[in-house]
Amino acid sequence: MLRSLFLGINNLEGGIPMEIGNLSRLELLNIPGGSLTGPMPSSIFNISSLKAIDFSNNSLSGSPSVPIYHKLPELEQLYLRSNQLTGLILLNILDFKRLWVISLSDNKLTGGLPAKVGNLTRLKYLFLDNNRLTGMFDCFHILYFEC
Repeated sequence: MLRSLFLGINNLEGGIPMEIGNLSRLELLNIPGGSLTGPMPSSIFNISSLKAIDFSNNSLSGSPSVPIYHKLPELEQLYLRSNQLTGLILLNILDFKRLWVISLSDNKLTGGLPAKVGNLTRLKYLFLDNNRLTGMFDCFHILYFEC
């Protein structure tokens, strides 16, 4: 069974096919640097073995905060930088207890930094630069970072 899929820096275009959810043993899904468009298909969230997703440097749209993220209990790394993601920042993404990297830079995310970010005890890297975030940066919400 396929465990890793690397298709980065190609000339892939269009949306991510729904059939990708059939790769039930996949652990690493890397498709950065293409011209992928549209939202991430919900079928990706059927791959409960996923540890890393990298769709950086594409043109994916929609919100990264989807109610079915809880179906990825093994997810450790999420790279969605340089897309066209919009909406409030990652409220459901912050429910992942294993995440140690979240990269959402260079999108169009709005709102403030959720207080729940302090619950991610394994988080080492949080990249949110070049978005449309507002509000106060409160170090009390980020218990495991140094301010």
